[in-house]
Amino acid sequence: MPRATRRFYIGLVKLYRLTGDRRWLELAQFFLDVRGRPGNYVRHPQGSRFEVYNDSVYLQMHKPLVEQTEAVGHAVRGGYMYTVTWAHCRTIRN
Repeated sequence: MPRATRRFYIGLVKLYRLTGDRRWLELAQFFLDVRGRPGNYVRHPQGSRFEVYNDSVYLQMHKPLVEQTEAVGHAVRGGYMYTVTWAHCRTIRN
């Protein structure tokens, strides 16, 4: 997901549920859809303590979300991503 905490995206789904305003749900969908797409992401210098953030697998950005078939990368980040994906799918299904 673009640079922000996954809790933000969960909040978008919750905002939709509270307000009924589809713009919040559409914004959450946008953030899910851009995962794994080519783009100009921030690259940290080699040897930097932030260098791990250059790894697209670690950030679950190595493939578009719908093409990811196994859980890889950072467990907490993944947990948030899977939670917002589930919340979004559950919301659009209802």
